[in-house]
Amino acid sequence: MTQLVADAPVAGTIVIAGADLLDTGMRDDLQAEARHRDVRLVWLFDHLQKESLHQVGGSGTGVAFMELGNHKDAVEAAEFIGRGHKYVLSQLTHSVGETRSEGLSTTDSVTRTTSRTTGTNWGTTVGRGEPSHSNGGSQSFTGSRSVTRGRTRSESVAHATNDGTTEARVYEFEVEPTTLQALPSCGLLLVDNGPRGRRVVTANCDSAIASSPRVSALPAEDVTEPSATTQIDAVEGDVAHDWCSPARRSATS
Repeated sequence: MTQLVADAPVAGTIVIAGADLLDTGMRDDLQAEARHRDVRLVWLFDHLQKESLHQVGGSGTGVAFMELGNHKDAVEAAEFIGRGHKYVLSQLTHSVGETRSEGLSTTDSVTRTTSRTTGTNWGTTVGRGEPSHSNGGSQSFTGSRSVTRGRTRSESVAHATNDGTTEARVYEFEVEPTTLQALPSCGLLLVDNGPRGRRVVTANCDSAIASSPRVSALPAEDVTEPSATTQIDAVEGDVAHDWCSPARRSATS
């Protein structure tokens, strides 16, 4: 196995399937030789064991996790991906209130009015005989009483509804073990350890993608945009071929 890595071309790639069957010493020797020869090793593990966890995740390397049906493997993978702080919904509140108020007021008003009128008159009568004098007086009283009563009743009802949410800062798995257990058969999570830190991206390794239309055989960074002349020539060639086709000639004749 070590000789295979030593004979590999520089900057080549070797895929080792069933890496679980190799002991730790053999894997360390292969990794050291690959680093010396500048050869990329791709380890394929069937199960995540403690002896194999230290083999992955080094600087400048990537780790891909596919569907992990075993819950212990899923937990180990989630621990490897790491934990982080995030805000999650921790509480929902819904309150409904009703306020009722009733009032009753009674008003009594009594008004009394009293008036008194006093009058005096006097007079003197002069005739042939002795003069006569007369006087008199009058007095009158007037009284009144009025009663006013009032009664007022009031009633009010108020309704109030409050909805609230509470978020809490937690330190949890970046990817839950159940997510790793529910990955599709062709899906995977790529954990890339780069100079800017660790990032987790999703990918699809379905072999049918390569045969799909409009799929390039080159990586995205190696694809260059065609020049304007090439695009014009390609369009003109398509048009010319279209006009030369028997179906088009019969349609226009």
